[in-house]
Amino acid sequence: MPLATDRLILETATTESLGLAAENDLAALARSLSCRIPSDWPPRIDDDGRMARDGFAYVRDLLRKDPTLTGWWCWWVLLRAPERVLIGTVSPKGPPDPDGAVEVSYGIVASEQGKGYATEATQALIGWVERDPRTRTIVAETLPQLGASIAVMRKCGLTYQGPGSEAGSIRYGRPRRATD
Repeated sequence: MPLATDRLILETATTESLGLAAENDLAALARSLSCRIPSDWPPRIDDDGRMARDGFAYVRDLLRKDPTLTGWWCWWVLLRAPERVLIGTVSPKGPPDPDGAVEVSYGIVASEQGKGYATEATQALIGWVERDPRTRTIVAETLPQLGASIAVMRKCGLTYQGPGSEAGSIRYGRPRRATD
């Protein structure tokens, strides 16, 4: 069930593709997704990509235990043309919690940052999340020094809500918008 925007295709991650990403088997991942993978894969924040690979393994294991969570964890972000290129991920961090909140996250490889792809992908993901009637609020968290991440949140209509769930993080959010 891919999502499409003007420039991007978002495909739900599978246990297979997540396993390949966790193992850093980029040739097999490229074949699995029918795409090219840039040399700066995976998206990262101040590390060598280990945090992202650990996250891929974590989500793979979640989906193995409960395949109904597909779509509620990790979508691959691919450029459409002239060739399909894997440039990042967007993800709800699970289905709506008991209060109806869905946290979203996003990451784009360094070579493709600053082009609006994180905003475009996150807006598409939020549109998908808001189709679920259990969703009441959309939230996202980041570190206060990550100005580009904050800009994505603001462009997606999220406003500052206060401290985040992890030490030093901040939280942005907004109510669900009506969907047709």
